[in-house]
Amino acid sequence: MEPEPENGGSNRVPGSPGPGAARVRPTFFRFAVGLLAAIDWRWVWLPPVLFGVELGLTYFWFLENVSQGKVLLETTSLVVLWGVVLVGLWRAARTRAPFWLWLSLLMAALLFREYHLLKASTSIVYATLVVLWLVAWRAYPTFAEYLQNRRFMTALMLMCLSYVITQTLDIDTFKKGHGVFGATEELMELSGHGFALLAVLVAGPIARGKSGEAQGRGKLAYSVPTPESGTSSQARRSSS
Repeated sequence: MEPEPENGGSNRVPGSPGPGAARVRPTFFRFAVGLLAAIDWRWVWLPPVLFGVELGLTYFWFLENVSQGKVLLETTSLVVLWGVVLVGLWRAARTRAPFWLWLSLLMAALLFREYHLLKASTSIVYATLVVLWLVAWRAYPTFAEYLQNRRFMTALMLMCLSYVITQTLDIDTFKKGHGVFGATEELMELSGHGFALLAVLVAGPIARGKSGEAQGRGKLAYSVPTPESGTSSQARRSSS
């Protein structure tokens, strides 16, 4: 039961979900919009700036030992990704929350791609990521408080943008060009793995006070309206 509003007002804090908002599943379009709205886009500059810095470091320092350096970076990347997956599994076992199992599988898909076990490894990974995000959409009533965590979603955006830069450097135009791009690709990929680790460390449900105000790790950026909240809004407009 929701507590009665004081002084005839409303308990709903502006920007927070209406009654039962986290218990309904939105359309996939609204789900995608909600994910984008939960990101702090002020940090979108970070991966491109990192790329510029890493390109300079590679050209002036790292290029002399490209072959040895690439092996070191690939090994380090595997260690970081294994750490990401293990942290996710540990939190899944500790909390028994389905979200942590989902996140562990998401990171495990990225880890699988690093081993290049099959020629179709990349295609398998992309298909797995699509399926996992469809699962997140279907499980929105359970995952809502996690996917609205601004810190987690921002770290995930930084991870994805780093991987986009990495895949751009992996095309034939860059592969056949200056060797600096191949080395920078490995360094940029390691940065993406670092953002993946950050995402796992800051992930968690949004803490809420008695008033429903978002507190703690994240800020609620998007909520799905429900018939109940829509009816309440109409009633308030009619009364005014």
